[in-house]
Amino acid sequence: MLGLVFLHVPVPHAPHAYNRFTGQLDGKNHPISGYIDSLALLDRMLGELRTAMEQAGTWDNSVLLVSADHPFRASQALDGKRDWRVPFLLRFPGRKTGDVRGPEFNTIVSANLVYSILRGSVSNVAEASGWIQEHEGDRESPVRAAD
Repeated sequence: MLGLVFLHVPVPHAPHAYNRFTGQLDGKNHPISGYIDSLALLDRMLGELRTAMEQAGTWDNSVLLVSADHPFRASQALDGKRDWRVPFLLRFPGRKTGDVRGPEFNTIVSANLVYSILRGSVSNVAEASGWIQEHEGDRESPVRAAD
């Protein structure tokens, strides 16, 4: 059994070759509008990951953290709005519904959050939300060995 799998994928980074209408990598590189197609590819990839995990019997006993290394830097050119939020999805085993967390927080704390999950000190949505709230002011990741 795996305790943690870290998967880094290049989507939705440019170049944006995916075409959400054809489902193929036949799109032209549209640096701004192509971002929407890349999000569709990411959604497709996550669906395939979930299906594979369900078939392997790991979906219902795995923690899944999906995030990005930075926000969409050209967001203002896409829709006129500057958005500095970094996508962040954290799923715990057994959950059938989602929660939306606010306010924004600095995802630089993700490494220490993962350590807390692996140590067992964070094992559900409520504990994760409390942990994030406690650390939301952190601006750098010291990658501590303990909470």
